[in-house]
Amino acid sequence: PFRVLFPGGARSEKGFLLSIESCELLKEKKELSLFIRSRIDKVSGPILTKRFESFDKTNINVIDQDLSDSDFIGMIQEADIIVIPYHSQAFRRRTSGILVDAVLLGKPVVVLNETWLSDIVDDQKTGVSVSADPESITKGVLEITQDYDSFIRNIEVARRSYLKANTWEALLRHVCLLTGDKRYELEAHRIAAADRRSAEIRVLDA
Repeated sequence: PFRVLFPGGARSEKGFLLSIESCELLKEKKELSLFIRSRIDKVSGPILTKRFESFDKTNINVIDQDLSDSDFIGMIQEADIIVIPYHSQAFRRRTSGILVDAVLLGKPVVVLNETWLSDIVDDQKTGVSVSADPESITKGVLEITQDYDSFIRNIEVARRSYLKANTWEALLRHVCLLTGDKRYELEAHRIAAADRRSAEIRVLDA
């Protein structure tokens, strides 16, 4: 089955209620295996806490432990589809690192309309953007399963484009362009790692 992950925190602006309601619908689909991250704390508030406690978690894998950076990446790697139901009120002018992780790790996503995330997803065709209701999220997940290989191909194009555009050299060039300062010279050394790309930068004052 397709492993569907809801990795966002237990916050209202990150669509935690939508995540719960969508899982309630999706768990009836035998072709799916569901995972929801749910670190309930004081910031979550009583409404989310009570809703999660009353939530029938049968056939749903709950991830409620603290995760290290490597554990979080591992969680994304093991999924097939990522659902990021972040609301437009909070994410119209901001994006999420999870979206970048999903592209770099080759995972199609479902996001909500009228967010910065949906602008990116719609442009790159790395997933689908849907209305902010559990029925639409369910349809979005199923749409991806029905044409999964096409989304994977689009993600590979987006991944290569992202890695080409987001380098230390590109960052330094942009900073120099903004400041008009031409005194700096870049020397970047890329280090291959098992599942990460890292770089060292040395800025020399001319």
